[in-house]
Amino acid sequence: MASHVHTRVLVADDAPQVSRRLTELLSEIEGVHVVGRARDGDEALALFRQLAPDLAVLDLGMPRQSGLEVLREIRQTGLICHVIIVTNHTELALRERCLAEGADGFVHKTTELDALLALVRAHAHRTLGPRG
Repeated sequence: MASHVHTRVLVADDAPQVSRRLTELLSEIEGVHVVGRARDGDEALALFRQLAPDLAVLDLGMPRQSGLEVLREIRQTGLICHVIIVTNHTELALRERCLAEGADGFVHKTTELDALLALVRAHAHRTLGPRG
């Protein structure tokens, strides 16, 4: 019997209720395991380095370091980690900037929650390559 591979997810959002809700929703997806929650960018980076998740869901507007700054740091490590930026902002230029910086997805927290869950489901159901 083959062992079940889990997608290990880090959730980072400075609003505790949003963080809790995202964690609950993501944990309901088969094959997804939320391994850490961060309240700001510095904590997100520390947990990223400690836990080496497969996927990070980052709030764009966190204190200490923004989701975009955390994304840049993650990309500089060379580790394979998919990153989805979540935000309340809808500006197309902001979306394009995050995607250009290496985000794998950019979703609005309230209007695109189904899109976020679909991205995570898709990630959880594909085979990941080796870490960099």
